Amino acid sequence: MRLPTLPSLARASLVRVFSPADGGLSLSSGRSSDTPCVDMLTGRRVLIVEDEGLLALDLEFALIDAGATVMGPVIQVDEGLTLMATETGPIDAAILDLDLRGQPSYPLADCLIERGVPFVFHTGHGREADLRARYGTDIQVFAKPSRIEGVIAALAELIANRS
Repeated sequence: MRLPTLPSLARASLVRVFSPADGGLSLSSGRSSDTPCVDMLTGRRVLIVEDEGLLALDLEFALIDAGATVMGPVIQVDEGLTLMATETGPIDAAILDLDLRGQPSYPLADCLIERGVPFVFHTGHGREADLRARYGTDIQVFAKPSRIEGVIAALAELIANRS
């Protein structure tokens, strides 16, 4: 009998904790043709800015299932700015939590805008109206908990519209 690896155990527990039936995030159990997000982000590099460990792991698994290469997760603003300054490859898109341990991720969002990198906010803090006032009415804001499929579809659309 083969014991499951740590990632598969984590994945299995996340499926139970963040069940779509409960209105929470969903996590596919692997790449398959019936998974709606499979290959939506193939070849794309996506930055995760999220300070909640389980949620960052959930996002990472879902992005990998969608074919993306994950950058991060980044848990602090300074860490994100350093990554963006030193990264040699392109960043195709990003998912930003607004509140990183009490510090707003605005400097990261501003840097992404300067570089022309599309992003979505995925946050449990902040008001959507305030974010739209600061970043325009086209900015996409997903309130936690949200369906990860919607976040991935929004990223794929933003990337496609940028090209």
